[in-house]
Amino acid sequence: MARRARKKLSELKVIMTTDYMTKEHMKKEWGIDYMPGGYYKHVSLSYAERLPSWEDVKKVKEIYFGDEFVFKVLPKKEFYINAHPYCLHLFQYLCEEFDDLDQELKDNIIGVRLI
Repeated sequence: MARRARKKLSELKVIMTTDYMTKEHMKKEWGIDYMPGGYYKHVSLSYAERLPSWEDVKKVKEIYFGDEFVFKVLPKKEFYINAHPYCLHLFQYLCEEFDDLDQELKDNIIGVRLI
């Protein structure tokens, strides 16, 4: 009897950062000129060998953002960047100035990426 090789599915990897994105960056990298510059919560989710499912995206959104509004950027093709073929990104606008971030978020920031 032939045995089937079974691949173990990789685990979902999630990374959360707080990014400071300028309007210039968003226009240059995404072709967007109508989003405000400022602080964004950024969560990336990926598997090693497949895209996360819609159920994965909803679960990660609930854990990291609750019932708040978040968005995924789908720019024009000319702005596509594919550093990881199975990674999705979710963003939430927080505020323009660091002083306007809520204290809990300030206390948990290890570093802010200036983009």
